[in-house]
Amino acid sequence: MFTGIVTHRGVIEGIERPAAQALLLEVRPLGSFGRVELGASIAHDGVCLTVAEITSRGWRVHATGETLRRTTLAARRA
Repeated sequence: MFTGIVTHRGVIEGIERPAAQALLLEVRPLGSFGRVELGASIAHDGVCLTVAEITSRGWRVHATGETLRRTTLAARRA
């Protein structure tokens, strides 16, 4: 169960489909976010995803088929 408090927001800068049932989301935080660590678990539209890559503007996370079937992430657009 998620018991944290949402403290920041971000936007999806890019979406790639590395496989038929997977998404790679590139996220840019809005405003000051602080330091993001590789491997950190961050909620994205209520779905906790692990930071797989740090970019110059934010980070990238993977969403697999099971996550896409059970959430609304597949409907998101950049």
